[in-house]
Amino acid sequence: MASAIHGLGLLLVTAMAASGTIYYFINSGDPDAGGLVGVVMFIHLNLANLVWAYLIGHAGLALVHHFSKNLHLSEMWSLRRD
Repeated sequence: MASAIHGLGLLLVTAMAASGTIYYFINSGDPDAGGLVGVVMFIHLNLANLVWAYLIGHAGLALVHHFSKNLHLSEMWSLRRD
């Protein structure tokens, strides 16, 4: 389950980077431009909101695990293979 959640975050950030790159190259200088520029920016902004929700939810659930004594933060951030 944890790998799937991390994969979701990686896909979200990758999609946001791709949409930002596309916007950079097709930008006409007008942030309110329509057409393809507007569609790409709409997708990019919605992905940004999803990334923030993912980040807050992910960190929040890590704190829930820590305070429920289920898994401590030091174990989550450990580089040791146990």
